[in-house]
Amino acid sequence: MKWAVSGIVGLLFITVGDVSARSRRDPVPREYPSPVYPAEMEGTGLDGRAELVFIVQTDGSVYQPEVRSATHAAFGDAALNVIGSWQFKPGLRNGRIVPMRVLLPFRFYAGSVRRANAMLGRVVFDVIEDIIYSPVEVGGLPEITYEPIAPYPNKLRGSGQTEVVHVTMAVGPDGRGYNVEIEGYPPKAFVLSAVIAASHYRFKPIVHNGERVFVYTRVAIVISEDGADGRHRKRGHDTPIGDPDDAFADYPDF
Repeated sequence: MKWAVSGIVGLLFITVGDVSARSRRDPVPREYPSPVYPAEMEGTGLDGRAELVFIVQTDGSVYQPEVRSATHAAFGDAALNVIGSWQFKPGLRNGRIVPMRVLLPFRFYAGSVRRANAMLGRVVFDVIEDIIYSPVEVGGLPEITYEPIAPYPNKLRGSGQTEVVHVTMAVGPDGRGYNVEIEGYPPKAFVLSAVIAASHYRFKPIVHNGERVFVYTRVAIVISEDGADGRHRKRGHDTPIGDPDDAFADYPDF
């Protein structure tokens, strides 16, 4: 038996069939729900692949799917979880509908949001289903309890350049900032430094109507070479961000 690439569905390639057959039609997907990025891989920011081997039966259903290879077992499991829901137009050989063996690769993309969260070490960017209140609605801005010194961009060391970057974010019930947004158009070299610093801020949670809630806040982050020396402005919190040089080295420049 020889195998050849014979069909494409989106980014997926179906490999199937005896190329010596005179009259044939390879199986064609009719219903093909996409696999879900595995929860086990959340926080890694990694893309992945998995290859499944299975038989498309004469009624178009999938039979005996197996993982042939996967960059991580979680990607193989995610592909297996969805393939049973696929439905095919069955293949033909010599004018007859027959069962056919299929090799199907799946590709999983973490995407920019998952990669950003992985770099920051926690979920910073997320869909917030709860109400996010304005400071006016809850009686004021959340109180900052820990204000880190922003890491200075390595490529600007020695320049003496200083920048003030204004950011907005939603302060959660846990006192952390989420969905950081940069205001205006600061120099690109300072954007990532500001996001890193914002993700390390801590706030006193806001209680509204007896419950901790999400509240928008705005902070001005000063990024200077003199300030990024490992010292921190602490307001009742004693957890350091670490050496700014080392912290920034873990993140690629934009």
